[in-house]
Amino acid sequence: MKVGNREVIPKKRMKYFAQKNMSRFYPVSRMAFWAILMIVLISGCTVRDADPSGTPGMQPGESVPPGGLAYIPQAQKLKMPAISEAGYEIYGTAWIRDDLLLVMTQKGAEGSWEYRLFAYHTGSGKVTEFATDIENYGWFGRRLEDGRLCMYDYDRILLFNTEKFTCEVSVTFPQAISVGELDVSPDGKRLVYTDMESGDLYITGTNFTDTALLIGASGDAGETGLGKPSTPVWSPDGKYIYYEIYEDDMASLHVISTDGTNEKQLLRMKDCSFHLLSDGSFLLLSFHGELRRFDPATGAVELLLPGREYLPVSWDDRGNYAAAVLIGEQGENDCLQLFSLNDSKQLRQWTLPQYAPIYFDFDSFSPDGSKFSFLYTNDDGQNDCYLLRVE
Repeated sequence: MKVGNREVIPKKRMKYFAQKNMSRFYPVSRMAFWAILMIVLISGCTVRDADPSGTPGMQPGESVPPGGLAYIPQAQKLKMPAISEAGYEIYGTAWIRDDLLLVMTQKGAEGSWEYRLFAYHTGSGKVTEFATDIENYGWFGRRLEDGRLCMYDYDRILLFNTEKFTCEVSVTFPQAISVGELDVSPDGKRLVYTDMESGDLYITGTNFTDTALLIGASGDAGETGLGKPSTPVWSPDGKYIYYEIYEDDMASLHVISTDGTNEKQLLRMKDCSFHLLSDGSFLLLSFHGELRRFDPATGAVELLLPGREYLPVSWDDRGNYAAAVLIGEQGENDCLQLFSLNDSKQLRQWTLPQYAPIYFDFDSFSPDGSKFSFLYTNDDGQNDCYLLRVE
C-alpha cells in the first residue's frame, strides 16, 4: 500500500519498512542501511550455479567489475548527461507512464541539500527537467487517472502535469494537523490520512477542507477495537479506503466506504504487508519472504512465491511480473530474479557478486510491466540507472 510520511515503526516491522518506504529515507541513511544489510547477509557465501539461460555468475569473493554490470549483461545503462553534468546524484526513480521514468535527484551536503526532478524518455533518451523545485527530500505518491503525477515533499502535496512538466497544485499541510500517512484519491480531489497524535483516520479535500473522521483509534466514532489504522490507500474506483491494523505480530486488512459506512475486516495474517494492484486485488508480502495474491471479492488467497528471503521486492501494477533479490542461504550468493506471477515461473536469474550495490523500490516496473529499472552505485559512489526488458 502506498504510504505517506513520518510513520513510527515498531522494531519488528523495521526490516521491511526499509523496503516498503525506501524512497522516504535520506540518501546517506538509505545507502548506509543497504550496505550494512548486504555485508551482514552475504559475507562468506559461495556461488550458486548459473541459471538455465546461461547468464554468467560471479566467483566467490569476486568484486564488482570496474565500470559496469558484467554480471547483468542485458541491463541497459541510461545516459543522463543533463543530470550528471549539473552535479546531481540520483536517489530514486518511479514510472510516470510506460515511456517516461521519473528521476529524483539531489546535490549538496547534509543540511544544505538541493533537489530536482527530471523525466527520462525511454524512447528518445531525452531528459526533461520539471519546472518546479522540491524543497525537501521528496518521494513518489501515485499516478493519477488523468495522467498527473502526485508526489510528497515532506510537508506538501504536489500534483504535476506530466506533459508540460510543471506543478499544478502545491498544498502545505496545515500546522494544526499532524499528518502521518496519506494517499491522494485517483482523481486527485480528495485525501485520506492518519493523524500522528491520535492515530485516527480522516478523509478530506485536497486543500484539507470538508474533513470527516472515518475511523477513530481512541474511542471516537468508528472505533475498531483492534489498534490504530495505518497505511490507508484508495480503491482504484475511488469508492473505498483500504487500511491496515497491526497488533502484536498480526496484520489485518480492512475496508471502509468513503462515507464512513460498511467498515469490515477482509483478512488477518501473521507478519505481512498488503499492496493494492490496479485490478483491486492485493499482493501480500510476508516478512518471511512469501508472496501471495488476495482477491477481496472472493476471499481467495493464492501463493505466488515460496518462503525464501527476498529483499528488496518489486512488481508491476497489474501483478503480472515481479523482481526480487534472493538472499543467498549458507553457501550461496545473492541472485537477482525476474518472475511471471501468473504462473509463478522464473523468467531470468543473475548471480550477484558479494556486496553488489543494487537498489530498487516498489515502483520499479513500468505500468505495463514490460520494463524494470534499478539503481547501481558505481566506482565513484554515484548511482547509475539501469533498465531491463522483462521478456
